[in-house]
Amino acid sequence: MKDIVDAYVLAPGSNIEQEEDAHLIFSHIITRHMKQVIQRAPKNLLCNYRSS
Repeated sequence: MKDIVDAYVLAPGSNIEQEEDAHLIFSHIITRHMKQVIQRAPKNLLCNYRSS
């Protein structure tokens, strides 16, 4: 899988709880980043929907 992605992060753990914690942390990082990207985007690019 790591050969087909832009970024590969290995989060080894000695038990499943540590691995789940790592997944949760990365999910929060990605979500915060995407929120900032959306907030900085020009509003006309985000709202191209017209109600009929």
